[in-house]
Amino acid sequence: MQLKRLRARIKAQVTRLHTFFEHNPECSISEAQIRLKKLEGFWNSFEEIQQQLENIIIEDEQQAEAFATEMENEQVRFEDRYYEIAKKAQQIIDRKTPKEAAQQQSTSNQAPAEKRRQESLQERRNKPKLSEMKLPEFSGEYTKWLFFKNSFKTTIHNDEDLSGPQKYQYLNGVLKRVKLSKDSAMSYENAW
Repeated sequence: MQLKRLRARIKAQVTRLHTFFEHNPECSISEAQIRLKKLEGFWNSFEEIQQQLENIIIEDEQQAEAFATEMENEQVRFEDRYYEIAKKAQQIIDRKTPKEAAQQQSTSNQAPAEKRRQESLQERRNKPKLSEMKLPEFSGEYTKWLFFKNSFKTTIHNDEDLSGPQKYQYLNGVLKRVKLSKDSAMSYENAW
């Protein structure tokens, strides 16, 4: 039967993936991701073939029962193998991701401050020019606090490119009928 041969071919490919992860537990993240994606493709193909096989009508009751049992056993074995391989691939990805992120971080920490500043400046230049956004003002009205707080946090407070004094100036500029104490001018965090 042609469908059974196709199913056997998919199972053989999945077995090769299993063997790869058994023999290469230190493969790269990209290798693991590529093979995991391929595994998902095998899953989809296997499911399609199983569906086509289930649509086959067998007249003899005994043969139909044996066929149904075979189908169930094939499905269970394939699922078990699939999840085992997917788990190994994901463990490799999870284990290596923090290491590679740490390596990239240490490399960027070693880069001169001037280079980082230039890269940041270049990134800002490459961004499209947006129309200027007007910050919402806050007059001390209780019902408008939440809107003001959320807007200010997303536009100013969470902007890591702004220094504390710059954030303070923005905050002071949008407060109406609310005065910041002179002590808070020393620290944006105290004022906020």
